[in-house]
Amino acid sequence: MAKGKNRLIQAFNEDHALLGSGFFELSMALRNDDIDSARIVAQRLNADAGAHIAFEEECFYPALAKACGYNIAPLNEEHRVGRNVVQKLCALEQGQTISADERLHLLTESGIMESHIAECGALFKAMERMPESQQDDLYNALMDWRRKCPTWLEFSAVPDTKEAPER
Repeated sequence: MAKGKNRLIQAFNEDHALLGSGFFELSMALRNDDIDSARIVAQRLNADAGAHIAFEEECFYPALAKACGYNIAPLNEEHRVGRNVVQKLCALEQGQTISADERLHLLTESGIMESHIAECGALFKAMERMPESQQDDLYNALMDWRRKCPTWLEFSAVPDTKEAPER
């Protein structure tokens, strides 16, 4: 495997492991009706996921669509669903409760994001088929987003831009 492929795929694996374990933990907290723990995990996901989500939506998904006609609309919608969970839980105060219906709704949405993360194997295959120079460019774009370090909610609050808010 070429250097560019190793770096990009390794970085993607690292991000998806972090996001996958975070959404698993979030879902477990919601299943256990531990809203304070779910809120804390959501705050961590907000901080940890922003750069990766921004990279996917601004760089990687458009590259997939262009290179192989991949339909990225469902991927962006799944991000929106995951962001909704993070946003709602981050808005809660410590000790605040939510209704059983809202908890189940958030659990369902968290599950959608867990599935999204788990199903990224197809994206890795598409990534491997990209030319090495494109993979290098994508890796560099991911590293740029990591340096900018937007939270997920900061990134999603900036419509139609490739620039993260300065922190």
